[in-house]
Amino acid sequence: MLRVACVKKGEKYGAEYVRNLQAGVARHLSIEHEFLCLTDTPMVGVNCELLKHDLPGWWSKLELFRDGLFSRDDRVLYFDVDTLMVDNIDDIASYDGPFTILRDAYRPWGYQSGVMAFPGNSCVDIWDEWCRVGQPKLEGGDQAWIECMRHDIALLQDLFPDRLLSYKANCRNQIPPGASVVFFHGHPKPPECNGWVVDHWRNDHRIPMAKSA
Repeated sequence: MLRVACVKKGEKYGAEYVRNLQAGVARHLSIEHEFLCLTDTPMVGVNCELLKHDLPGWWSKLELFRDGLFSRDDRVLYFDVDTLMVDNIDDIASYDGPFTILRDAYRPWGYQSGVMAFPGNSCVDIWDEWCRVGQPKLEGGDQAWIECMRHDIALLQDLFPDRLLSYKANCRNQIPPGASVVFFHGHPKPPECNGWVVDHWRNDHRIPMAKSA
């Protein structure tokens, strides 16, 4: 089963972020899937799994890798809740290789954990080792820990060239041709933007789903 996952911890992001992401995935993914939000606050209309640990901020994302959350038959595609789908993502969602993650928009040698894909229950070591060494809060957050645990991996922008783009680095004025996923980091966030973002920042399930080429 394809599991499309996100994490919402605390009040930094409202429930509308999760619902808008769920709707964006529904519009642009024709493959059968289950949408799951790992959260401390269940939401009506969203399939939720409760976080087991009260971790600060982005550190809750590491719970994605705890043993038993996903089965070995699952494929997991993770998006931060402020990610926008702008075109069909069937090919990205069909990725069935080992763990992959975004290249950081400003650090070409680093990782950015706004989008990740991995086989279910295949990255338990990321969580287990972080717990074993005392849950260190590294500068750079969860993605800094992932950099410590995964080396020489294929990154999403290399697997899917021009398909996953940074809003600040690539998309402030328009969506470049071929883009399917726009990820946000820092500020602004989608509801603070104008222009093309307004049309994609919504949860209207009636919008026709984009077809794959």
